[in-house]
Amino acid sequence: GKTRAAAAFDGLVAALDRGGWNETVRVGVLDGLAALQDPRALDIIAPWLAKHHHLLLRCAAVRALCGFTSEPARVVDLLAPWTADVGFRFALTMAASLGGLGDGRAIRLRCPCRHV
Repeated sequence: GKTRAAAAFDGLVAALDRGGWNETVRVGVLDGLAALQDPRALDIIAPWLAKHHHLLLRCAAVRALCGFTSEPARVVDLLAPWTADVGFRFALTMAASLGGLGDGRAIRLRCPCRHV
């Protein structure tokens, strides 16, 4: 993703089918998609926020989405439904990542979690 090569997007998306211990491969793919900064990646990353995915993968999806600082309004819209997740690690990742997004709308998102 950091190379921003034209073929990187398709290669990264294809790699999402590969599993690995503690979702290491998919976490790396999400990081790569964020580094690529291709707006198409937002729709690829967002479904990995779902609760049925491994927590490390969900947290990586939050960080990856918040890496798209050129699209803050869209990122806030994608993350808003997930602010009700009260899991400590997820809520902490959400708060830290949204804080770095640099969009005032992110500040107004409420986290019901008492931990953050």
